[in-house]
Amino acid sequence: MTDDIFADPMSSGQPQRSSGAWKWVLVALLSGVLLTGLMCCGGFLFLANFGMGLVSREIAEQLEVTPEFQSQIGEIVSFDPNYTESFSEDDENTFVYDVVGKLGSGQVVVQHLTDDDGNEVVVQAWLVDEAGQRSPVTLSTE
Repeated sequence: MTDDIFADPMSSGQPQRSSGAWKWVLVALLSGVLLTGLMCCGGFLFLANFGMGLVSREIAEQLEVTPEFQSQIGEIVSFDPNYTESFSEDDENTFVYDVVGKLGSGQVVVQHLTDDDGNEVVVQAWLVDEAGQRSPVTLSTE
């Protein structure tokens, strides 16, 4: 018998390896948290974009019949919110849209509100030329 008091007769002389299961559990948890976050953010962005698309159609229908749109833009082909420009506006009810029509394209700045029935109502609108000058759009008084 040896005089080594630390010797374990059951050990093979090598330290026991820990299993890598805890690493896989950690990876699975982090992946789950990341995936959940992406789904939540993606879902929010999808709903926001869908909602703004509905609002954009209502606004485009109201503006397309104005004399300024008829002469400068024509029939609207696309009418998309410009979020970057909209955030730079001072009024929270004023939005900027990129518009493309059969006669021309540009930007339109629109102040609109939601009425009691849930419909968007254009309060004021301006066409923006290439120099950045705003010209008012004549709205129907119906």
